[in-house]
Amino acid sequence: MLEYDPFSPEVLNDPYPIYRRLREEAPVYHIEAYDSYALSRFEDIWDTSNDSERFTVEQGTSAPQLLSKVLPVFPNLNHMDPPHHTDLRKRIAHFFTPRAVEAFEQPIRSFFRERLEEVLAEGRCDVVGDLAFPVSARVACIAMGFPLPDIPDLIDLVRRFFRREPGVVGMTSDGIEAYEAMQTYVQDLTRERRARGVEADNPVDTLIGVNEIAGSEPPEDIRASHLMLLLLGSTETFPKTFASALFRLWQHPDQLAEVRADPGLLPGAFDEVLRYDMPTQFLGRTTLCDVSLHGVTIPAGRPVLLLYPSGNRDDREFERPDEFDIHRCPSRIVTFGQGVHRCMGVHFAKLEGRILLEEILQALADYTVDEGAIERERTEFVQGFTRLPIEFQAR
Repeated sequence: MLEYDPFSPEVLNDPYPIYRRLREEAPVYHIEAYDSYALSRFEDIWDTSNDSERFTVEQGTSAPQLLSKVLPVFPNLNHMDPPHHTDLRKRIAHFFTPRAVEAFEQPIRSFFRERLEEVLAEGRCDVVGDLAFPVSARVACIAMGFPLPDIPDLIDLVRRFFRREPGVVGMTSDGIEAYEAMQTYVQDLTRERRARGVEADNPVDTLIGVNEIAGSEPPEDIRASHLMLLLLGSTETFPKTFASALFRLWQHPDQLAEVRADPGLLPGAFDEVLRYDMPTQFLGRTTLCDVSLHGVTIPAGRPVLLLYPSGNRDDREFERPDEFDIHRCPSRIVTFGQGVHRCMGVHFAKLEGRILLEEILQALADYTVDEGAIERERTEFVQGFTRLPIEFQAR
């Protein structure tokens, strides 16, 4: 009997066999425990992401909001429908264009080289903790406008927010405390910058300085909620994806040799990692009306989970979807979402991925993954490496 529960041990351990069965047997699956529905096929996820007429994000998008309901829903960009979402997104969209992002290439490259120099003499490092997370957090702070001295504390809060404990369904009490601490941090930051006057040209100060959202001046907690979204969205998933890139290339030495010989293949290789090992397991919508799909009617007011990694392995969209292939070059994936809520950070993620892969493969003639020391995060929301030790010839 097919059973899908995002919190079940089977799904947390390895969701892909269950995702495959969902696509074939129950593409619209009713999760009775939460009276919600899961969509597992690529086209359904793609179409729903583009449908703001029948689906809303204003009831939340994550499990703590839609399923366990342990977190409130603040109307940040992730939880706003058009036209208010459209208006607010326009105010910061120019910070995320390819041209704007390209300006960060040299700072990213320089900082990553500094991090590499610190570990090269050791002959061993943790790709996530020693390299990717510090770079991702620093880039996020510089690009978004968070204070650089706060990086260590912000990294700790973000990791606590996403961490799960065996035997605890969903978020832990410590994760909720970390969320509340982040709320306090961004609220204090909002008050401090508004008090001294917003002058910098970055997304944080732009959102702090917005005088009207949805027809009225936003209160401090709403301003802070937008900053929280920037903080979480720009720091957590990239380190896992970069670690996956090094792991998958190491698993496929022929493809590793190809990208070493031709670095021009690295953007395509990183895109394949984004498809193959997407960290975010789902985001959700809520139906605004009855929606019929594949013979199932989803009643109005029900949460609908979009199982992105399942869509990225759908053989209706991809040939040999369970094979890792740097030459795949798909025309579309759902890793960054789609439609009006497509992730704004896509160009940052791809730039960081290309630069970090170029630099580390140039610096290391060879490397080996210490498989016995790997640590993974296996949660209903995000999965991926939290520790990926590699060994190489020390300099």
